[in-house]
Amino acid sequence: MEFYSSEINICFLANFLIS
Repeated sequence: MEFYSSEINICFLANFLIS
């Protein structure tokens, strides 16, 4: 679960930077 959360965090960060 922690690994999954970490991936979501990275995805969210990348999306925020790309936006």
